[in-house]
Amino acid sequence: MGHLLHYIPVYWLFMLTDKAEYIWKVFHFGFHSIILYYIAQLAYHYFKKYPARAQMVVFVLFCNEEIREFNQLMFNDTFLAMYMIISVYYIARNQPFWASFFLTLSLSVKAGAMLMVPSFLGWLQY
Repeated sequence: MGHLLHYIPVYWLFMLTDKAEYIWKVFHFGFHSIILYYIAQLAYHYFKKYPARAQMVVFVLFCNEEIREFNQLMFNDTFLAMYMIISVYYIARNQPFWASFFLTLSLSVKAGAMLMVPSFLGWLQY
């Protein structure tokens, strides 16, 4: 049900204009940019002493053509990835409320996020 709520604005957009597909692709590129931003933040947080390694991770993701092509297909996996990565970011920042909020959003999009729940609950316990 959650992934359907993400596409209500898309439905309205398609009802209002003939160029809705192109406008929605711009939004998907924005979501993809958010994903890359949070991955970069995680990489720099993880490799504090070795920023060159973090730069390599970010560079590989920026240059990955397959991710951009998959993003252009506009599946709801973009939402799942975005929410899961933001959740992991808040786990790394030790903010359980926001981590659980974004994990819940990722669970509302697809059931694949259930694979993250055991490690998330273990993190909360310790």
